[in-house]
Amino acid sequence: AERGDPSAPHIEGDTRELDRQIREMAGAFSGVADSALKLADKVGISHAAVYFAMLNGASDSTPDDRAFAGVTYVIAVEAGIDVAADILRRKLKIDAVPRAYLAQVDKDAEGAYFSHGGTLKGDTLYLPWDTNPELLGERATIVHELTHAKTDRDKAEVTNAQDEARSFEAEMRYVVGHIQPLTGTARTQGISEAATGS
Repeated sequence: AERGDPSAPHIEGDTRELDRQIREMAGAFSGVADSALKLADKVGISHAAVYFAMLNGASDSTPDDRAFAGVTYVIAVEAGIDVAADILRRKLKIDAVPRAYLAQVDKDAEGAYFSHGGTLKGDTLYLPWDTNPELLGERATIVHELTHAKTDRDKAEVTNAQDEARSFEAEMRYVVGHIQPLTGTARTQGISEAATGS
């Protein structure tokens, strides 16, 4: 099947060939792509949408950027942050980078969003290579950065402190929304993941 034909092999509900192409595009980051597909299934997002998010949202069309663009798109849809469509429309890009690169901007950063170019690219969300989307706390970090992107896109007249507060609120709502329905060991694990990111 051709890469430009994500619905192959044209059998309703059969995504095996498409999933193979998604994993191939993600290369060494196929585990991130698998996380994107698993979460997509859970929240009812088509694998074709993940595929196109990977193609259109990757900053440099590299395997790492493509994998993280796919999972970031799925998390944006799941969290109800309407910048998901901007990823598909190539208006918001995802750049996966070594943690040391991100640390040059902010030594404590778990992710970052930049609206303007300079030494860094504008309209771009940066995530460290070791971000693990299986962990609630790390998905919440992505929600935080996506909220910065939404605030920027909406041209909201807010101070930097208000912008940060909005993003932290969205991050916490995401965490609480996932922990609240859990009980017992699952709840304890969810709280631990959110608190420590591990």
